[in-house]
Amino acid sequence: MFDLAAAVAELWRAGVGPDDRQRIQMLMDDLAAPGSAAGRANAAITAAGMDLPPVEATPISITSPTEPGELAQFYALCDLMAGTHVTPPVLREGPVSSRLLGAATMLWSAALARDPDRLERAFAHLERQLAAIAPQTDDARLTVAQVWADLALAETALAAGDRATARHRFEAVSRGAGPVPLRIAATLRIVTLLLERADIEQARSRCRQAATLGDKDHRPLHAQHARITGAILDFVAGDRAAARKTLTAEAANGPLGLLPRILLSSFEPAERAMPLLAEGLADAGQRGDPFAFTICTIVGARRYAQLDKDADALLVLTTGVMQLRAPAPTFAAALDDERTALRNEWGPERYAAAEQGAIALLDGTT
Repeated sequence: MFDLAAAVAELWRAGVGPDDRQRIQMLMDDLAAPGSAAGRANAAITAAGMDLPPVEATPISITSPTEPGELAQFYALCDLMAGTHVTPPVLREGPVSSRLLGAATMLWSAALARDPDRLERAFAHLERQLAAIAPQTDDARLTVAQVWADLALAETALAAGDRATARHRFEAVSRGAGPVPLRIAATLRIVTLLLERADIEQARSRCRQAATLGDKDHRPLHAQHARITGAILDFVAGDRAAARKTLTAEAANGPLGLLPRILLSSFEPAERAMPLLAEGLADAGQRGDPFAFTICTIVGARRYAQLDKDADALLVLTTGVMQLRAPAPTFAAALDDERTALRNEWGPERYAAAEQGAIALLDGTT
């Protein structure tokens, strides 16, 4: 018998991030259709022809009606933390920490959706939950729920263009005593704000801090995201040797082997780089990884631009913006910024010619 209460309690204590998504999804699947995880494992064993005993389904013990709802909130937060917009189920029952977690998840979702009306309602709901906390509330999880609320409020400030407030809240989380995945997520968001100020050196330092946190807490995916982001910053800072060294190591040893290999294509000749980038885009799309999809799109567009294939570069970026606009608007905005940078670099005449070339590519007339 699997104890769902113990699993949910661990998620409250340790926090959630990209390393937790798969196991939470398995639990969610088994709650919806008991035995489905075991069924998938047995199908894989059969398909591979492995000589292994069948996996037996393990019943899940549910001791509180709030446990499935809290699990669903943590599952949604895994996606929201990665910049993927999802609409979480409403969680209005349970102790004050559960209700606050649900309100924070709703607000974060509304912030990524960039929906003003929904954002206003979600913000008011979170404020009511915060105001309802009594000074002597006997709920040990409340401190963690407040850290999740801080992250959601920081994302809301970013959506409103208030970068000073966002930075303040992200700093509070990154330097606080909350769960490690939340501190890593806040640190990496600070990196994006530092880049807006062109503060490359401090951004690189923050990436190293995030990677160290991930390694110490045995969170390989989160740590590798931090190291890959740091490698990109090394490249931007002109330290190609450091970038290449990091990406080569991550391609060989890290769980996201394909993504660093794709970034290494920046160092390769075009005839070897472009097929690898196409492979990366397909893989990122299948896995629903907006971070990897965005990186592949930007690297691919820049390679096309270097080859004077302006129409291809513009088409890659525009397609990426359209594909990410609904599920991951934050990453869509990053691609839109990249497209604007090309427009400014090329000037109106060259950009207009690229637009006409992109239309011709879509029409199949070139």
